[in-house]
Amino acid sequence: NGKTTTTALTGKIFEAAGFHTQVGGNIGTPLISLVSTSTPETINVVELSSFQLEGIQELHPAVAMVLNVTPDHLDRHGDFAAYAAAKARIFKNQTPEDIAILNAEDATCREYAHLAPSCVMMFSRLHEVAAGAFVEGSDIVYSPGEYSHTVMEVEEILLKGAHNIENVLAAICAALALGADPPKVRQGVRDFK
Repeated sequence: NGKTTTTALTGKIFEAAGFHTQVGGNIGTPLISLVSTSTPETINVVELSSFQLEGIQELHPAVAMVLNVTPDHLDRHGDFAAYAAAKARIFKNQTPEDIAILNAEDATCREYAHLAPSCVMMFSRLHEVAAGAFVEGSDIVYSPGEYSHTVMEVEEILLKGAHNIENVLAAICAALALGADPPKVRQGVRDFK
């Protein structure tokens, strides 16, 4: 539900911002194939499934993003609670120095906000959030908590649909939280098709 688009978009934004960026996981290139070309400065943007997350031991994402949680793969997980628990394992090894980016409009994501040991940033196209990204009028606004600033206008997003506005909000949170330059983030979003 938006994972592949958001993974690709986030990768493009980091590339536009000048970071050495690799994109992989369920989006094409297996995660293991990124290891040999990674450096301490590399941003690896990875799409992970609940199947992969249920077995992690040491995975420690600096930024973990959950866009939404809807009933899926219940034939494997048994029920929605088990599926949601598998997805929540993405936060298992995070620390307070890490970031969890969550959808303020999704009930399960709001529950994750209380479980994640990391710094939580929310995104919403419907209302202002204390820390994260949101739509205010015709603007996309980013607020890490202590201040806020406009990143771009909603109409600059070429992707169509409300869900894609949410995907952009999540990607903007990740890029700006890791120090990307706002004008370059804006350009990365504008160039993504």
